[in-house]
This record gives sequence, C-alpha cells and structure tokens, in this order.
Amino acid sequence: MGKLRLQFKLFKKPLFGWKGSFVVTQTRAEREVTFDHGPEGSIAEDCFFSMVAFRSGYSFDFIEGKKSN
Repeated sequence: MGKLRLQFKLFKKPLFGWKGSFVVTQTRAEREVTFDHGPEGSIAEDCFFSMVAFRSGYSFDFIEGKKSN
C-alpha cells in the first residue's frame, strides 16, 4: 500500500507497479482506456490498463479514505 501511495502522490504515475484491488477509475477514463485488451492484456489487465492510461495522458493519485474503528 505504501508503494502505491508514494508513487501516486509524488509522481502521479504507476512507476513501481499496480494492484487492481485498489483501483478506482473515473467513468470516462475506464470507457476510453477500457480493461478489455484481448489476449495481449489478459494476464494482468489491471497493470495493462495503467500502462495504456498513462500512455494516453491520464494521471494517477491516491484517494484518502476515512479510517473506521
């Protein structure tokens, strides 16, 4: 989690990897980039999505959440 937070806060890019379990995308970005890239992107579709989105000019950030007790 720290690796994701660091790279998004400092660089706004997925430089050190990507964990799909923590992804939240804007609807427009998901529609334009899409997670469906056929066999080429099927092994790690979350990481493939981030590479295509980054290449397309999208930026990335960490969303602060409220800690529950």
